Formats: sequence, structure tokens, C-alpha cells
Amino acid sequence: ARGDTAYILCYPLMKHSLMDEILADRKARGGWGGLRTDAIEPALQSIVAGMAFLEEQHVVHLDLKPENILRSSGAPDRLVLADFGCATPCIADDIKFEAQTPWYRAPEVCLPSDYGPEVDLWSLGCIAYEMECGRVLFKVRTSSHLTYMHCRDLGPPPLAFLDLTAGNAPPPHLAYNPVTQRVECTAGHWLRVPRSPRPRLTAPNDYYTSPLLHAVLRWIPQDRVTARELIKWPRLSRHDPTSSAPAKISMQEKG
Repeated sequence: ARGDTAYILCYPLMKHSLMDEILADRKARGGWGGLRTDAIEPALQSIVAGMAFLEEQHVVHLDLKPENILRSSGAPDRLVLADFGCATPCIADDIKFEAQTPWYRAPEVCLPSDYGPEVDLWSLGCIAYEMECGRVLFKVRTSSHLTYMHCRDLGPPPLAFLDLTAGNAPPPHLAYNPVTQRVECTAGHWLRVPRSPRPRLTAPNDYYTSPLLHAVLRWIPQDRVTARELIKWPRLSRHDPTSSAPAKISMQEKG
């Protein structure tokens, strides 16, 4: 009707996602590896810069994954974070609903616990691994499977992790064993599933993602570095611009 106001929202055209780039580079090498080595550093810098901005605005994204990181046609050298449908303010530490895509979900989200921006840093570690290796770090089917994989790849959580549970609710799939004096996964049916050895969370010569994984894939949220700390991290600038081969992850078995 005449006199009505119309609002037109204009957004930049996004060419494709980080997942598209990982799959394309993997296909170009015959089905192995992730992003080209010279593409990892600028990708990490863009992602971490976006996460640092969210931290400054006290916002938790809650669904970081390669499909939600897009390449802008207007700035082809930069990735942008997208899909803020699950995003929430984090000024109060009272976020309790189950969030995050399971493959990128932080351990504390599986608890009946409060959580904050540290969950996005966990997702970043999973994404960084996928960028370098071309495969999902925690490809799981259920919550119990996810807890089992966290314990398998990171070792048992410290006792302080159980203190994160809200009230007196027992944590699902985890329990303290007084005999071994450590926290153990109680999702025992996964222990009977035969699996090939998992890779260590490390890369040759501390190249690219190895230090990042160890800085953010930690059981206790407060032990993870922040995005604002990462954006100043010298290791994110280390790369060999003449190389197009991906850095390989060490496949040593855990001792």
C-alpha cells in the first residue's frame, strides 16, 4: 500500500564454503589430505579474526563448522563466519541448551552444565584438523559415542571436569572409578567396536595446526586459549609459500 516502508537487505555473494574448498583440494590430490598448505594459514587467520570479533561482542556462535565458513566473492582472500541461527549472548554464564553440530561439539556441552565462548574454540580445533587432514576428527553417531571418542583421543578427563556439571546431576557416560582413581567413560558398548589406530593430535615439525590443537582441544574450558590470544599467535603466520602439499598428521599409536 502507498505510504508503506519497504526494507531491502543486501548481502555479499558467497561463492562457496570452506567445506567445498577442502573437498576440492582433496579431490585434486586423488582423495587424500585437506587444504593446500599455502591455503591453511590465511584460512585460519580469517576464522580466528572473526571469532575474536565475536568474543569482543560477547557472542557465542555455537555452530562453527566448515559448512558455516564462507568465501566472499567481494573479498576472495577472506573467509567469513555465517549461520548465526544458534548464536547467543554470553554476558551471563547461563547457556544450558544442547548446541553445536555433534562432530564439532565441546565436551562440556554434553554435560548438564553451563558453558560459554570456549565451546567455539573447541570447534575451531576440530575444523583446523579437518582443514589439514581432510577428514572429520570426531565423526560420531550419538552422544555416548562422542564421549567415548573424546576419552579415546584426549585421554580420560581430569576429575575437575565432573565439577562442571550443574547441581548434583551425574554426567552422562562418565564416572569416577575409585579403583583406578580416574574418570572413565561408561559407554562400554563402544569399547567393543574394533577401530584402526587414531592419529595423535600432532603434525610434523609443529607445522600449522599441531600447536593450535593442543591449545584448544582441552577438557577444561578455561584451559583453552581465547581467539583474541590466538590472533596474536606467531605460529599462525608460519608457512612455506612455495609448498602446495598438505602437512601430514603423524599416525603413531598412543602409548
